[in-house]
Amino acid sequence: PMTKTDNLHWTYTWDVPAGSDGNHTVTIKAADRAGNKNAPATGKTVYTIDNITPAAPTAVTLTPVGGTVVANTLNTTNTNLTAAATITPGQATGGEAELLIGGNSFDPAMKDTEIAAGDSTVTFDFGLLNNAAVQTKFPAGGTISVRLKDAAGNPVVSTAANPTLVVDYVAPAAPLISSPAIS
Repeated sequence: PMTKTDNLHWTYTWDVPAGSDGNHTVTIKAADRAGNKNAPATGKTVYTIDNITPAAPTAVTLTPVGGTVVANTLNTTNTNLTAAATITPGQATGGEAELLIGGNSFDPAMKDTEIAAGDSTVTFDFGLLNNAAVQTKFPAGGTISVRLKDAAGNPVVSTAANPTLVVDYVAPAAPLISSPAIS
């Protein structure tokens, strides 16, 4: 049913079933309670329905920056973290990708909002400048995944081989050196 927004505007929510993707022509006519009808509305009458979810991102990678680089691990020498994932070109053109930890958004959200038609990779750069910022941003580790949305907003989250970020901010104890007693 139509919902009245104000005296001049009405809205209609159209629940489009799966498999109805493509272009559809809509004709809008109105009649008052006395049965007086108006001419069909002009303006945009062809709409594109897109319920197709893009393929899930794969090959999610984490790259610590600076200092001693250990795969998927942040330590007391790293100064930043970047990440990337592989996507299928053309399936999320004009959409966005978001990096998640433990299935949740970072604060603020880490997004790649510039997905072009030929892109096969989405990238993320936290832009941190020192280890203190790294330790503040990542007080704990977790499973990293990527949520991809196409231009129509159809979402999908990476599920295969998502890396686990490990944080190790404890420096090892200094070695204890002892020498045998001299007699």
